[in-house]
Amino acid sequence: MGVAVASYLLGHLAYPLSALLDKVAPRWNWTVENARLEFVARVPEARDRPFVRTDPSLLLAAVELHHKEAAGEITRLQGLALMLRNSALALLFALVVSVIELVVGPDRVLAGGCAALLLVGLTAAIRQGRRVRHWDRLKTLEICFWIPDIDDRFGSQPPVITGPHPRS
Repeated sequence: MGVAVASYLLGHLAYPLSALLDKVAPRWNWTVENARLEFVARVPEARDRPFVRTDPSLLLAAVELHHKEAAGEITRLQGLALMLRNSALALLFALVVSVIELVVGPDRVLAGGCAALLLVGLTAAIRQGRRVRHWDRLKTLEICFWIPDIDDRFGSQPPVITGPHPRS
């Protein structure tokens, strides 16, 4: 029981560090706007539809109301992206330990190999986590495209976005 509670608390403590680590490589960070642009490039007839400019959380709620199974797929992708992001923190800690072991430890070849593999794993976890997050945003837009009368809920004019989304 104590191990479960400790694990739970460690997860809550690690969450802000994982979020910070997620912002380290902005070149790989696709925003909500990137998903919108890709969606409109794939589906040009959706360009002027109001749902395209709507907050993704609100769109996910619309999907949940109309098709629970499809919303489950989006939520699964979000969970996978979060898991990959949080795994990156553990890989970073392991990388730091292997680098320290490389410098002061007796088995430098093994430590160097581990450091190289952990660096590759860390890079892949961050990159793939962002890719999956982009996929969940695209999937949300794709499903909303097929919801009847969704544009009526968001007005006839797309809202003006004045700044970046707070969780982009």
